[in-house]
Amino acid sequence: MFAEALRNEGYSTYRARLHALLGISAAATGKQTHDCIANGFPVQRLMGQFLSAMLYMLRLWDKLVQKVEQVRLT
Repeated sequence: MFAEALRNEGYSTYRARLHALLGISAAATGKQTHDCIANGFPVQRLMGQFLSAMLYMLRLWDKLVQKVEQVRLT
C-alpha cells in the first residue's frame, strides 16, 4: 500500500490530510481507512472541499492579475 511505503513523517502528514479533507480519523487502521473510502463520502463534504480549493485558486489568480497590472503600469 502507498501509505505503508512512506516514512513516519510522511505517513503522519498523509493521515492528517485524510482527516482534514475526508474526516477519516488519524487513528483509523488501514482497513478502516479503506472501508471509509470504498463506502464513499457525503457530497456536501466533497463539495465543501472543492469550493474551498476554488476560492483559494481565485485569490491566487487575483494576486497574479494585480502583479501583472502593476508591471504594466511601470
